[in-house]
Amino acid sequence: MNALNRFTDPVYCIMRLIAGLMFASHGGQLVLGMFGGMPGSNNAFTQTGGWIQLIGGFLIAFGLFTRISAFICSGEMAVAYFMIHVGNASTSMAKFFPISSAGPLLFRALRLRSGQAALRNSLLLFCLVLLSHGTPAQEYKDFGKDRLNSSPRHGEWVDIKSGERTIKAFVVYPERKDKAPAVLVVQEIFGLTDWLRSLCDELAENGVIAIAPDFLNGQKFEDADSASKAISAVTHDQVKAVLDATADYALKIPACSGTIAVCGFCRGGGWAFMYANENQKLKATYSFYGEAPDSADKVKNIACPVYGFYGENDERVNATIPKAEELMKAGGKKYEPVIYKGAGHGFMRSGEPNNPQMREADRKARDEAWARWKTLLKQLP
Repeated sequence: MNALNRFTDPVYCIMRLIAGLMFASHGGQLVLGMFGGMPGSNNAFTQTGGWIQLIGGFLIAFGLFTRISAFICSGEMAVAYFMIHVGNASTSMAKFFPISSAGPLLFRALRLRSGQAALRNSLLLFCLVLLSHGTPAQEYKDFGKDRLNSSPRHGEWVDIKSGERTIKAFVVYPERKDKAPAVLVVQEIFGLTDWLRSLCDELAENGVIAIAPDFLNGQKFEDADSASKAISAVTHDQVKAVLDATADYALKIPACSGTIAVCGFCRGGGWAFMYANENQKLKATYSFYGEAPDSADKVKNIACPVYGFYGENDERVNATIPKAEELMKAGGKKYEPVIYKGAGHGFMRSGEPNNPQMREADRKARDEAWARWKTLLKQLP
């Protein structure tokens, strides 16, 4: 028998199995795309760490080279927490707990002569670390379920294949007797929220199939800082891959007329403008308060009209409009930005009547934007 695996205590064995499989599952999520994968996991650092956790986790689970495997995996996880988790944790407690737990575990793993009790305590401690890492943060305070629950339209979650990854998407169908255009709906920084799903229902009420892919694998956020950090980990290639797969799925929906368009909000508004340059099948792009392109290569392939919706009190975004107008005009392309008086950033959400924190100026801008958008939607072929 392996000298490092001489313990027969059933509690220890169960804890060893749990800790090992949790290591392996986390590693599998990083390198094999298990459980929907993880945004930002396609760089060399996280891939290497994923393989360490995957292989080391199985070794721990089956009692092979347990201590040295626990030492290596613990060290890798501790480094990952210091380099990644602390910078992205949404609260001071979330920053403190994993670090304070991973540190003692690493030092315990170094005590190769500490015997059964120390290793068992280390595994228990690390189980707590992994559980704290896997527990989702409190969601961003959301609204929109009332509309979804009372809607007569059919909405459903679907799985979309993108390479080896499976993407969750929410689809709402209009009530009409003929085939309908499909609009890809790109989320704001807070994730695929109930508000965004309720907006999909509102789009379907206006005669189109609305389909919103989930870029963050179910993550939602309670504050803009945490959300922004998570969204920043999503790369240009990942955005394109998700939207390409969603567009292909939409075109294959039997009720789709073969016409597709894209809309996006906040960061998603910028992604929608970007995607217009990537997919020549789009018939229209609706960019809501997203940053506009700043170079000719980012607009040269745009084949559809781009309609912009911006708040007056949002100069961070609005400062990008003149350059985009210049580039689109030079390329002979249609770009029609409209700035809504008195509105701030995110006015489609903050002007929503069901929003408990609705702002009156944003409500007025939202009403004007919807009136314009409804007219534009009717122009889709």
